[in-house]
Amino acid sequence: MTGVQTCALPICRSVSARISDSLDAATLGLYRDATPFLRNFLCKWPGPESDLYLHRDWMYIDEETSGARTHVTWVPLVDVTLENGPLQVLPGSHRFDPSRRGTHLNGPWIQQRDVIVPRLVTVTARLGQAVVMDNALVHSSLPNRSDQPRLVAAVGMRPQGQPLVHYLHTATDDALRYDVDDEFFLRITPQALMAEPPDLPVAATVSGAQLTIGPDDLGTALDAVRPADPAESATRGRWWTRRLRRPRTVT
Repeated sequence: MTGVQTCALPICRSVSARISDSLDAATLGLYRDATPFLRNFLCKWPGPESDLYLHRDWMYIDEETSGARTHVTWVPLVDVTLENGPLQVLPGSHRFDPSRRGTHLNGPWIQQRDVIVPRLVTVTARLGQAVVMDNALVHSSLPNRSDQPRLVAAVGMRPQGQPLVHYLHTATDDALRYDVDDEFFLRITPQALMAEPPDLPVAATVSGAQLTIGPDDLGTALDAVRPADPAESATRGRWWTRRLRRPRTVT
């Protein structure tokens, strides 16, 4: 890799291996025929500006061709409360926009906060629980208003046998598809990819067009895919919580 290689690979491998040792067995029990492919820590430091913007995660496999999906298992290493930066999710939004997701590929409709924010559901979780989300689900998180860091371990899961890809938007409204291996996501950060494309061959050039929709139509469309009662029907909103065996402390 060139200038986009931003992580010391031995350190990243070590972190991934420690999370794997602690959580893989438990998280695999939440899925059928799935394989972990990405493991990292998510630390939200205290502060009024520690909120995370609305977004969808990357498209890690070719969802259009395969019809398959990827998910993230979000495992808090402390109790996640209303005070220390809980998740907020937009129920049903994983079904709304099939556009490709990747570097510079995040639908402009997600910036319509006046429409989206009133429809968000806040998700708290206890140590030992796991929040499972479709990677296409729109989500964000609130600021950490406590005096302690909020630490989470995240494990990305893909269907067995599905190859990994990454999409990057171009100035011509196309998307370049790169076929990547598991370590691609260990050694390269999203910020680095926004600055420079990866030094890999382009596997395909596909449409990078993103959904454009006005606020009135957006609200109607989101309500149409929203579960009738997301508080009681989390699985239909494409996130849910499950109790794990209490994770070992990763040091």
